[in-house]
Amino acid sequence: MNVISSKFWALLSFCFLILLVFLFYAEMNYNQSKTTNIIPQAGVVLSFDDDYVAEWQMADDYLKNYHWKATFFVSKINKIKYPQLIQLLKFQQNGHEIAGHGWLHTKAPLYLKNHSIASYMNLEILPMQNFFRQNNLKLHSFSYPYGERNEILDKNLYQKFKILRGTTYASFEPERQNCYNDYASRLVLGWGIDDFYPQFSITYLEKLLAFAKKNNKILILYAHKPVKAVKGKYEVDLKTLVYICQYVQKNNMKFYTFKDLN
Repeated sequence: MNVISSKFWALLSFCFLILLVFLFYAEMNYNQSKTTNIIPQAGVVLSFDDDYVAEWQMADDYLKNYHWKATFFVSKINKIKYPQLIQLLKFQQNGHEIAGHGWLHTKAPLYLKNHSIASYMNLEILPMQNFFRQNNLKLHSFSYPYGERNEILDKNLYQKFKILRGTTYASFEPERQNCYNDYASRLVLGWGIDDFYPQFSITYLEKLLAFAKKNNKILILYAHKPVKAVKGKYEVDLKTLVYICQYVQKNNMKFYTFKDLN
């Protein structure tokens, strides 16, 4: 009886030791995983607003060798033609993100001066969500038309989207700039790279990219209509997009979509 009892306790002690070793290594792996998630690879989120699907396709054809990714925030999506809808689905299949930019492209804070938040949701958000769902488009992110927003809108739209994007037009020193992903917030601000924006220049863009690289930040950029020669407002020169892609590639950075954030 004593021999059996001794063997039993020896086996139990051995099993307990194995359990302790397992828990120790599991904790190490968990902590390493947490660290990996907290410190992202430096990179860029490139986004485009409105409904310039043909121009987005042109840019994608031109830039695909850079293995870029973009987020296309589509407004008035119910008015696009069927071939454009098919192209959006192809974008999604190829790793780009299709996101929301409003059913009617409404200036939300102005609308709320005379209407309820429920009315806004019924006008601008719910029809858009239904269209995405019915057409197999996955909707995770939303950008405010004209970048106009307030806390009431943020609070209500957090219930509908994983992440929201506003805009910033400042040209502070990069360390004071707020166009980088903040993992403590589901609201990010994009910096505009359309040619007509007064704050835009390749020189300043390079400073933002360099700061992102040095500090493991993710730079948030937005534009509208890619063109080979800028002739009007809300147009981004294809050369600017090439410059960004080359910088990302050369500096071992990464392209993200909005659904990749947080």
